[in-house]
Amino acid sequence: MTRRPMHLTLTNTFLAAFIAGTVALTSCGDNHDHSTDGADTEVSDMGDDMHNAAEKVKDAAENVVEEVKETAGEVREDLEGLQPVLADMVFNEGTVEYSIKGWMENGTGEQTFILDKVPLDGEEVSAEGKEQLDKLAALLKAYPDVKCEIQAHTPKAKNAVGATTKKAWSSTRAFWVKTKLTVRGVDGGQLDANGYGDEQLLPNLDPMDDNQRRIALKLSK
Repeated sequence: MTRRPMHLTLTNTFLAAFIAGTVALTSCGDNHDHSTDGADTEVSDMGDDMHNAAEKVKDAAENVVEEVKETAGEVREDLEGLQPVLADMVFNEGTVEYSIKGWMENGTGEQTFILDKVPLDGEEVSAEGKEQLDKLAALLKAYPDVKCEIQAHTPKAKNAVGATTKKAWSSTRAFWVKTKLTVRGVDGGQLDANGYGDEQLLPNLDPMDDNQRRIALKLSK
């Protein structure tokens, strides 16, 4: 079935309400003799007509509300239908997503995973990055009791100004990743986003190494 655009449907409904109310209200004045004879009866009749017109507008407005709810529900179902289903996904051994899936199925306590396909800068996400985000979202939705902290980290700053800048960048990037997951249907309450700047350096790397710049997921259950 072809669905009319939402704005056209609502516009047509609103116009119908407006016309119905306008015609009814106009008839209140056009259909009565404005002589002084029977003034009380005329005022009463006009009051009834205005009441009826108001009821028509109210009914039409209620129809608009119901149509909005119905259309919103259909749009939501369409969006959910576009999201990949976990059962249809392939998790290749050796990938980060494979390790995360294994931990969610059998792990306990806390575990941190570094994302290797989600970009560290910009808005553009590669096909591999989108696939990784899709799989992460599907896993998190399948395991709603798992809490996920999205972390962003940087190499060591050279001075206090640099540390402040790196902390700001990491906070922004962690929130960016959170947004990418929530638009894929993950409950925002399941996610936390924190930027640590250079406060949590990897011990096995030089503090200035570019690989200190990373996005990680800390999972707990």
